[in-house]
Amino acid sequence: MGLFTLEEKEFRAVSKTTFVRESILERRDIQSALARNISHFVPDCMVIQEEFNNWEDSQRRIDLLCIDKNFNLVVIELKRDEHGAHMELQAVRYAAMVSQMTFHEAAECYQKYLDKEGVEKNSENEIFNFCEREESEIADFNTQVRIVLISADFSKEITNTVLWLNNNGLSISCFRLSPYLHLDKLLVNFEQIIPLPEAKDFLVRQKRKEIEALKANEKSEKDYSKFVFKGAAYNKRNLAFELMSDWIAENEPENINSVVSIFGKDIHRSLIKSESDVSQSRRKRFHEASIELISGETVLITNQWSIGSIQRLITTFENLGYKITAQRPE
Repeated sequence: MGLFTLEEKEFRAVSKTTFVRESILERRDIQSALARNISHFVPDCMVIQEEFNNWEDSQRRIDLLCIDKNFNLVVIELKRDEHGAHMELQAVRYAAMVSQMTFHEAAECYQKYLDKEGVEKNSENEIFNFCEREESEIADFNTQVRIVLISADFSKEITNTVLWLNNNGLSISCFRLSPYLHLDKLLVNFEQIIPLPEAKDFLVRQKRKEIEALKANEKSEKDYSKFVFKGAAYNKRNLAFELMSDWIAENEPENINSVVSIFGKDIHRSLIKSESDVSQSRRKRFHEASIELISGETVLITNQWSIGSIQRLITTFENLGYKITAQRPE
């Protein structure tokens, strides 16, 4: 297929060119433009580093390292030529190399990128907000590295290899970046060829089903610790709600700021939120029951707790004179 203009009831072909012919460089031009406008092309991704090479005994570099909305790392490999030059095998190698990267390592990598760009933001908060995740979900980070290949074109060897790898559990997308010349302007057509956009929803649903089955198999490995407070045993999420409800009822804080001033965000970044500030998509991350303050403001308590964050909450309440004891599962 090509690119056409529609003039005087006629389709007129726009001349195709190459990045090499137009002196467009891979790293300086294409990669830089992609990094700064990634949301236009791969909207569920956020760039956390360019030219990533944070490993020993290797001079290899990942063109763009990203995080997607599913809390996974994404390796983006870029070629400006029309063949791809074994880029799929190179990207698989890179994916294997970052597959063991932890959340904190990724956040550290992103912080260096933000600092280099002169952006005064906290990398961990930016990642949590982009992925709509909480600290308690760190264990879910980077369960499957994705690969995105971007090239002026792909050989049959590459597309056949990608299709085979996808059928065997990998997640690889291919995007064709085609340059054209029109009225002395360089036009670039960006199109997804694998998987076909029409099949994307089906493949996403299929992958979601596989992930749910995997989580069901891992259910026995979850933490079922319980804690005793005022004679009753609670799991982590319910203990947090009972403690916060008890403290609010006893101390009658005037507003949410009065609560935050005592507990801060060091315990849990989303410990307590004004109900009006919680979107419907995030509502399930909080207890169903709301708590009304003296001001009439209703607040919600998060139900997302790791063993680390619940221990910090328990320590704070113990310092306030509360008695909580751990009851380990049999």
